[in-house]
Amino acid sequence: MSLRDRWMALPRAAKFGTLGVAGIAAYFLVGEPALDAWNRFSTRADQDQAVLEKFALAEADLKRAGETLRLGSKQYGKVEFPGDTESRPLAFNRAVDEILRKHDVRGQTSTTRTVGLGPGALTTKVGQDTRVDRLTRALEFQGEPEQIAAVLADLEKHPLVTAVSMVHLRSSDARQEGRNLTASLTVETWMLAKKGARGR
Repeated sequence: MSLRDRWMALPRAAKFGTLGVAGIAAYFLVGEPALDAWNRFSTRADQDQAVLEKFALAEADLKRAGETLRLGSKQYGKVEFPGDTESRPLAFNRAVDEILRKHDVRGQTSTTRTVGLGPGALTTKVGQDTRVDRLTRALEFQGEPEQIAAVLADLEKHPLVTAVSMVHLRSSDARQEGRNLTASLTVETWMLAKKGARGR
């Protein structure tokens, strides 16, 4: 008797039972592994999509940060990273003196001091054995408004000047002729020093 004849001779319930067993076997042998593979691919696709979305958001943030940096560099010039305590003070003071000479500032007085930079984003990035020091130079000089404005502009744009942290203008002695004002300002540069080393 052929296989077909045997199949035809089976009762209807046996045929349904056989088909049911075959269907269950097909599900566990083919269907379930296929579903598992589909779920894995779907999960991976979701993860990849999330990564791509993060990259897209990061790209937008980086673009905005780049525009801000470009605008700041255009308006204020580039700023050098904090220098070492040996060479930076000399270079900083030389740069400030050159700007004052350029604009014919005479008779200025100045005092310098070094103070630590308070807690912030930069201080957390330099390492536990390093501190950031601010070398400040307080200047006072007399000049006409345009002359003082030119000095301030050049100080702001110089890479070694990290900040002009204080500016105060007042009228000069009334007995003096002309449009002179007295300018008091503080310029600063930042330095990296080993913790425990004494500031200059």
